[in-house]
Parts: sequence; C-alpha cells; structure tokens
Amino acid sequence: MQKGFATILLISVIVVIIIGGAFYFLKKPFSPTPIIPVVKTQQQPTPTSVDETANWKTFASPTGHFSIKYPPELNEMHIGDSATYSEQVTIGKNVTGITEQNNASISIQVQKNNGPNGPAPIQNAKDYLQNSLKSYQGGPGFISGKIDPFKLNGKVAYKLSFRFKPNNVDAISIAADYKDSVFIIIGKETTDFDQILATFKFTN
Repeated sequence: MQKGFATILLISVIVVIIIGGAFYFLKKPFSPTPIIPVVKTQQQPTPTSVDETANWKTFASPTGHFSIKYPPELNEMHIGDSATYSEQVTIGKNVTGITEQNNASISIQVQKNNGPNGPAPIQNAKDYLQNSLKSYQGGPGFISGKIDPFKLNGKVAYKLSFRFKPNNVDAISIAADYKDSVFIIIGKETTDFDQILATFKFTN
C-alpha cells in the first residue's frame, strides 16, 4: 500500500515539474536571434594607366640601333653616316638644321668609337664627357658641371649636368657605350626633355 502511494506521489511530482516548466517557458518573452545583415563591399575599379605617348611620333634609326618617340607638334632632322658620326638626329619645334640648339628638345649623336688615332679620338662614353667638361670649363659663361652615373634604357651610362651664364641654362649631355659606338644625347633640363628621353630604346 505504501509502495503504491510512493509511486503515485513520485508521478505527481514529475507531472507538476513538467507543467511548471512548460508554464515558465510559455510565459518567458521570446527573443529572436538577431539577424546580422551582410554588407556587400563594392569593389572599386582598378585605375588604368594612360600612355601619354600613345599618339607621339616615333623615330627609328635607319641603322637599327635605337628608337625614340616625341610629341606630334615637334619635327626631326636626320643625317646619316659621316666621318665622325654614323648618324645624328635633332628633334624640336621648327628645327631646320642638325646642329640647331635654340629650338631643339633633344639631339642624339652616334659617334664612331675609333680610338685615339681615329677621327673620333675617344675611347668610351665617360672619356667623352670628361673631355667635354674640360672644354666647357675653359669657355665663357661656364658656371658649374659634374658627371654622375646614369641608366639609359637599362644600360650603364653617364650624365654631365652643366650650367651657363647669362641665363643660368641647365644643360645635359648623356653618353653610353653601345655596339662599338658612343651614343650621345644632348638637351636642356626640362620636363619635355625628360619625357622624350624616357622613350629612348636601344634596339638590336
């Protein structure tokens, strides 16, 4: 009898717990799990580089040794083989002669490297610039000048920077050895000169 009563009592307690738990959860306010919105980041388009020289003219050396580009408003004067130079080209605005410097933006000379006994008594590019600097130092109006290492289209070269009175003109001569010749590039230190020089390429 007591055993039956204990069983009934245990069942009653379990029922009360179940009913109480259900009542608690039903009365408890419902808190839904917050939904975090997914923000899609818009990828910015990669800026494309603009080739400012795309519409420039190209001078390709007839000897096949180099090429260079220049703005369409400029013109060129070219001379082929001579006793000292295998070729010369002057690029500028309204240039009318190969040695004209007033309107020239850049001049390129390919000097034959004939050694000390030839018509071009130079042995290499650095010698050429050192001799040029010495001649400038003895001339009127010379202010200063120095020679520094330089890279021309990835090749070893040298750069002579010098200044003259009365207008304090900053001029540049660049020389590099290539294919048994000395390549000489002359100009004034301007933005135009730098932009044109950046397009210079040795070929073959």
